[in-house]
Amino acid sequence: MSKTLLVQLRQPHVMLEHEQDPVQPVGKHGERSSLVANVATKNSAKRNSRGRQFTGGPFFHFRKGKTMSHLESGFCVTDIEALALTQKEQCPELQLVRQKTYRTWATDHGKLVGDYPLPGVYQVKLMAALKKQGVDVHAAAKAQGVTLPANLLDLLKKPWTLAEQKKLFQDDKFKKAYDKLSSEVVGNDAEFVIKYKEGKGRSDAYEIGLVPHPVNKGEYLMMTDFYAQGNGLLKSPGVGQHKPGAQGSDSWGGELKKAYAVKAAERTIQKEIKAGNSEFGSYKKVTLPDGRVKIEVTPKNGGMQ
Repeated sequence: MSKTLLVQLRQPHVMLEHEQDPVQPVGKHGERSSLVANVATKNSAKRNSRGRQFTGGPFFHFRKGKTMSHLESGFCVTDIEALALTQKEQCPELQLVRQKTYRTWATDHGKLVGDYPLPGVYQVKLMAALKKQGVDVHAAAKAQGVTLPANLLDLLKKPWTLAEQKKLFQDDKFKKAYDKLSSEVVGNDAEFVIKYKEGKGRSDAYEIGLVPHPVNKGEYLMMTDFYAQGNGLLKSPGVGQHKPGAQGSDSWGGELKKAYAVKAAERTIQKEIKAGNSEFGSYKKVTLPDGRVKIEVTPKNGGMQ
């Protein structure tokens, strides 16, 4: 019996889901947007089902105005090779390079403005910096009327709000740590960067940074400044333009992210086939009228025992 995956872009979510039993956007990194593959294998004799999470997590992007610098959470890449292949196949004007600095509002103007809450990953980094200084961050935050989670890594799933951030900034320790983080870390902490090739795009175009996850090795957070479509970057073929939403729900790069999701799922299936996993014999991919991509996986020998 075959297994079926559906790859779907639901703004602002990207999901892979089982055809008959859709999963919700959940994951160990974040609640707002997760890339999840749930492969339900139903054995005709035992009627068992199994699930695998192929990849998941948050992304970050920046928004800039004359006095704006916004970051939001949502998309994570766990297969950098799949992303490189995807970019090469469908983004002819761009290139993925190993590079630490990527252009954003912060790199152009020195630091973030502070009119938007930090995404969870930077909140965790901020807390780590303060704890290294010996600050009892829970007590200091509570003194300002903000309750931090007992496990600070939970900020990855549920970051503090702008209102809470403003309360925290009433304590000079938090504000100084924020200013240092936004001027020295943001825009300077990538491992890979997607940018225009030489001679392509605007000279002031922003770039997409792939920033290593602070806890999970091998995972990268996609980050960019989407103001004015990233100064043209998001208008480049195959990327996907910024679509405004309520605070925390803006989306960008939908075409690239969706294609990456399909590529990553295919590579995972191919690895299982190569490894000789009896549940993975062959597969086929079909694009549905609504834009979802269906991947049907057939076990070896048709699933017969």
